Amino acid sequence: MEKQAPTFLNILLMQIYTLLRKGEGHPVFCEDFLYHTPADRPWGGRYIVAAVMDGCSSGKDAHFASTLMAKVLQKVLAHSAPLPQDTLVAQIDHLATHWFEAWKHSCKLMQLSTSEALATLLLMVYDTTARKAAVRIAGDGVMMVDNKLYEVDQNNTPNYPAYHWGLEAIDWLREHTQLRLFENPKNIAISTDGVQTFRALQPEPSSPNPMRYLLQDETMQQIPTMLVRKYNILRSKHQQANYDDLGIVRLLCS
Repeated sequence: MEKQAPTFLNILLMQIYTLLRKGEGHPVFCEDFLYHTPADRPWGGRYIVAAVMDGCSSGKDAHFASTLMAKVLQKVLAHSAPLPQDTLVAQIDHLATHWFEAWKHSCKLMQLSTSEALATLLLMVYDTTARKAAVRIAGDGVMMVDNKLYEVDQNNTPNYPAYHWGLEAIDWLREHTQLRLFENPKNIAISTDGVQTFRALQPEPSSPNPMRYLLQDETMQQIPTMLVRKYNILRSKHQQANYDDLGIVRLLCS
């Protein structure tokens, strides 16, 4: 499977880094996926949209489920625009509800079963003008905002969006997602829970904490492939490997 190339983008002195890697426990496919909107799209001006998706390993074709979520988000972003002069919460809810309906429609067209559509979603919208971020959480995942770590863990039984195909989008949003708001974040990262599964093959006291190193540490930020470099250092120098698949989108705001 071809690895997704890391990306780097400057918008108002903002840097965006990505990382997508297969875990040791998944011998064939990476079951995670990620996306962030290009700068030349309607949502790529004032608002930056990013998402990470984590396919359920016990589902069927989990790599397809997470990838489909991202591709539907890409389509929604390409054919819609932000609401004029509205709040950040209204913007992310507008986007999330449109995505949910479009995703349900895509699954129905392909006659997917629930087990073929099981993936979690962390959806972020960052307002470059107001310098605020909103994250909608559907399932579980990990966030790092400045110095604070947020871990959304549901005892390995995430509340997958596919469980709620029978609901209207607004009801799914209100009853089965969580919303987090952040004012003026300098560093914000969203990640699948694979970042929690690094294991040291040969433990050593000097090894960095993988979550902090990837999601918070700012060394090498001038390098577009910062997360890739750090991941390779964890693997080669410190003998640390992620057991579960890993997807990260990280923003550094000046």
